[in-house]
Amino acid sequence: MLLNVEKALGNIFSKLDFVYFPLIKRENELKKYDFCFIEGAVTNKEQVKLIKHLRKKSRFVVAFGTCATYGGIASIQDFENETLAEEVYGSKISRISDTVQGIGNYINVDYYMRGCPVIKDELLKTIDFFEQMKIPPDYELPVCVECRKKGNRCLLAVDHLPCMGAITYGGCDALCTSQGIPCQGCRGPLPSANVDARVKVFEKFGMSKEDIRRRFIKFAGTSKKFRRILKEL
Repeated sequence: MLLNVEKALGNIFSKLDFVYFPLIKRENELKKYDFCFIEGAVTNKEQVKLIKHLRKKSRFVVAFGTCATYGGIASIQDFENETLAEEVYGSKISRISDTVQGIGNYINVDYYMRGCPVIKDELLKTIDFFEQMKIPPDYELPVCVECRKKGNRCLLAVDHLPCMGAITYGGCDALCTSQGIPCQGCRGPLPSANVDARVKVFEKFGMSKEDIRRRFIKFAGTSKKFRRILKEL
């Protein structure tokens, strides 16, 4: 995602010195890091060991994206049949743990940059905060608020589509819903999210329990809010 900020890249590289970035740069390990952006879910013991090592060496740790925050798509295996991981990973199955988690289940995380993918503007604002050695404030409003600000047609109330916007962290500028695509909940549930009410609405629209279940496990099934409701579906 970082490489997709295009014109802003020059400004970013003038502010930050990237010591370890596998795609473009690898240097000898430093004793300490100011910031560590960790991308991807934790899928094996070696990764747990690595992120604990990085946590000890870093002033700030950021969970970069939905996979690092909740486990993302890979965490679907926690809720599906036992052969799912083998079907997806094939010969690499021995490297995948029974449970796939976000990094916050193993180390203290200073900031969660949610989203699949991470939103470009949020990334740039976050870097500006860290440049000042400050942690950005968490966005505490749902996607629905951004939808209303943009004057979007409500896909849930009007079109009866399974939109997760009311229970999902905003900050994405209603990217999907502005294109007529129901929110998939990739940024995870707000602490205040009324998940039970959302399930009842989906049931009222005629969705089966299995379809509702799949909606909740897609990105953030490992979150406390979604894991609780999944036990009831």
